[in-house]
Amino acid sequence: MRHCRFLPALALASFCACTRITIDPQCPDEIEIGATGQLLAREANPGGIPTYSWKASPARSVRIADSDAADTSFEALAEGDVIFTLTAADGLFQMIDSCSTRIVSAEPEPEIDLSVALVANPTTVEIGGEDPSTLLTCTRTGDTPVATFVIDQTEGPTAVLTGALPGIAVAVMPSEPDIYVFRCIGTDADGNDSEPATVTVTVVRETRPPPR
Repeated sequence: MRHCRFLPALALASFCACTRITIDPQCPDEIEIGATGQLLAREANPGGIPTYSWKASPARSVRIADSDAADTSFEALAEGDVIFTLTAADGLFQMIDSCSTRIVSAEPEPEIDLSVALVANPTTVEIGGEDPSTLLTCTRTGDTPVATFVIDQTEGPTAVLTGALPGIAVAVMPSEPDIYVFRCIGTDADGNDSEPATVTVTVVRETRPPPR
């Protein structure tokens, strides 16, 4: 509720053609505990040396950064409705007005259970064998749906990776005995990435049966 008071100490100016200070305080309609909000006086005709004073009720619910500034900020501390009252004076007139803010509990962040597993079949490939490749399959193991799977190689001579289905790739192995490590990362619809899942494939020389 807005109030206007005449300051009698300067009554001699009461008959002068002058304008008085006006305010239209603004504060957020709603804010979460722990967040910072803005308080705006939105004053007009403040005069030469205006003064301001912000007060909150209940005071324990917020912490006002600078209660003597026309525009300031506050930190929300406790849940509930808060009334901010601003008293402003221009040396001749005093105006009092208020606005209110509802402080609510912060909503918990949704839990993300985003994880994947990567397997290779086979895990050992023989050089010169019938099929020098291995099938890499990446699957979701957490509750959060996976929008995309990315399978790549992190160690060993470069294998040729091809994939036609999400989470499935064929790795054609080089003819070099070595240890090869492949990796899969799953990404959900919001762009969150899973921890990498890895699998090791060993390329060995073809084992021939001893001559009879």
